[in-house]
Amino acid sequence: MPTLAHPMHYRFEAKMNRIPTFTTARLQLTPLQLSDAAAIQQLFPQWEVVRYLDSRVPWPYPDDGALTYVRDLALPAMARGEEWHWMIRLVQNPLQCIGSVSLHDTPGNHRGFWLAPQWQGKGYMREVCEVINRFWFDTLNRPTLQVPKAVSNLASRRISLREGMHLLHVQPGNFVSGPMPQETWELTQDEWRKRRGDASPATQPAGELEATLHYLEQRLLQQDVRSNTALLSTLLADDFMEIGASGKAWHKADVLSSLPVQTFRVRTISDFQVRPLAPDVALVTYTCHSDTASLRSSVWRRLDGHWQMTFHQGTPAA
Repeated sequence: MPTLAHPMHYRFEAKMNRIPTFTTARLQLTPLQLSDAAAIQQLFPQWEVVRYLDSRVPWPYPDDGALTYVRDLALPAMARGEEWHWMIRLVQNPLQCIGSVSLHDTPGNHRGFWLAPQWQGKGYMREVCEVINRFWFDTLNRPTLQVPKAVSNLASRRISLREGMHLLHVQPGNFVSGPMPQETWELTQDEWRKRRGDASPATQPAGELEATLHYLEQRLLQQDVRSNTALLSTLLADDFMEIGASGKAWHKADVLSSLPVQTFRVRTISDFQVRPLAPDVALVTYTCHSDTASLRSSVWRRLDGHWQMTFHQGTPAA
């Protein structure tokens, strides 16, 4: 059996750790946790924050609104791999939350964000969207990003315009502040790549490259990927090869056919490191922990903006 192809069963809490943390010049984006509910409850229930949000947001905001949302809606969706939520923090004061940003596999509503009023107007959300869009298009390999907004939300519209989005359509909408037209703006993967260019590992921020490849390695340990050959196929290059612990070579077709019949084994990753080898090629090394520990190495190659694993090897640790 190949060392790569061992599905694993994860606890709910472990799934939260698979979403990467991002750092920009001024901000840190950390995956949403249950403990963040208190900060959300303090910052979120302000008219300047909620007035242009969907009317499904309760207003007045209940005392347990944040806890209910995080515990019952956001975290389960993250665990299912359907949504990705981050808290926005200041690099100079990581304990200070200033807002939140999220991505959703929901047609017509792929991204949402909010900032507390005292931190609006400083260009923070521009930094956030640049990183989050790269994760959406490069790491998740989504073909289009669609964002709805109230027609009166001029600040959000300015962000969409700066990103090169185009207005897709306008339809009736219902918001916390009442009924008004709702615009849907769109940016395609091709448009995004042409606008920004395809940054190679040499020019992409080191921390962001490491977060991206760490996330993808973890995806290859997840049950939902390993049980779905279509998802797995998007992460493995057509010329993929693995050298197993026994010395046997495994190719993409071998891995795709063997995964559904393998017994799940719990694994975790530590000592993760990334080394760029060439433009659009990077080597990752880490220790994989299960019943025993093994030293792992993978070569990732980016083609048309999409990272795929082209080589993997596992060696039992001494």
